[in-house]
Amino acid sequence: MTTDFTSALGANIRYLDSTAQNYLGNRTYRDFYRWALTEDNPQQLAWIQAIGLAQLVRMTYQLLHGLVRDEDWKLLLNDSVTINGYQVYEIVSDNLGIGITHAGSDKLRETLILFNKAMLNRLTTGKQVDISYFEAFSNDISTFLQSQTAQKQMDIVQAYIRQCPGFTVQDFEFNIPSLLVANIETCYAMYRDCDNLIGGKIIQDGLVRRYRAVNDLLLRETMDFDKRLAVSGDAILVAPTLGYYIAVIAERIYKLPLFKDVVESGQLEQVLYDAALVVRMLNDMGVLTKQSAESRQRVIDVLSGPAYAGLPLKEAIGLCDELGTQITRLQKDVFFGEWNLVLYELEDKPVTPETMTIFKDRLAYLNVIYKTTYQRMERGLMDIENLLSHTLVSSVVRRFVEFHVNLYSNDFKTETGEFGI
Repeated sequence: MTTDFTSALGANIRYLDSTAQNYLGNRTYRDFYRWALTEDNPQQLAWIQAIGLAQLVRMTYQLLHGLVRDEDWKLLLNDSVTINGYQVYEIVSDNLGIGITHAGSDKLRETLILFNKAMLNRLTTGKQVDISYFEAFSNDISTFLQSQTAQKQMDIVQAYIRQCPGFTVQDFEFNIPSLLVANIETCYAMYRDCDNLIGGKIIQDGLVRRYRAVNDLLLRETMDFDKRLAVSGDAILVAPTLGYYIAVIAERIYKLPLFKDVVESGQLEQVLYDAALVVRMLNDMGVLTKQSAESRQRVIDVLSGPAYAGLPLKEAIGLCDELGTQITRLQKDVFFGEWNLVLYELEDKPVTPETMTIFKDRLAYLNVIYKTTYQRMERGLMDIENLLSHTLVSSVVRRFVEFHVNLYSNDFKTETGEFGI
């Protein structure tokens, strides 16, 4: 770690500690959560990795490092902790989508729908949500199991119990209601911070669209594929995240005189949506987004082999160990039971020539959409760069996309391939 990264991580830990103190309603869990962030926890770094904070700070550092003068870094860091703190809790609500494609996921769906409605109500009316709102639905949902780091979290809880006897693991396992309230309140703090930004409405509208889009995907079991693809771009936090960093730097640090023109023209909003769609496809497809027709055909040939004949496609993908990171993003979503654009309405179909033809065509279609969206994003970035006479927007967006290109090219089971926004 560099000194700057260590400093950024420390600032984020302090901010997250303050949010835990203010918003986690369950005192027992709050005390544990705050302890886990400190050096009193012998596995502090494991906890910071498990909750996603290390990855968020790493992404922020790579995204912003060198874009501002050293004397402005502290100001930028102060703004970045607001969005990072919110996104740590957002990982918890995102994790409610784990198992969403499996049978018996009704409670997860109901809780996620309820959460999205509560978040939308908080953002659009300002009305606070009490923890009791979630308790009847989610008190028995395991915080550990609804994550990709269950064993890490359990090990750290046991370390806490050794230092503070009298508790059991169950005292810390079922705390979804507290975490969802913290998610809403930290998001609202960021939302209100945008009131004072010229680009704030883009960020605020992006947040509202995000929660509406997720409920749209949850409530509409069947959807035209192109519609689902378009909604999926809104259903992730890419546009609000990039918009926030760009607006903060453009307005509070660089004070770019023409930034208002870029915002009002709609160009920035379009570029941010294109970046979101690109990252969405990277998240679901990984290296398949840019592979040749020949490489995609090898995927089809392997999965069409006799070892997988007649199996549900998702089972064949889950069992396949011959294709390595080519299909790691598909395997991740199969393993965790999460949505995947490539597998939409195909995951339960048997491996037959007909199914594999549809699968092949889906991969080819998304490959074309990825290329055309990426090209449109690049044209938009160049137009904005020319208008602003500044590389801020193009630098931030390109760095963000490249971060996810690298992230999603790694095996999802490794720390370098774990985490997404």
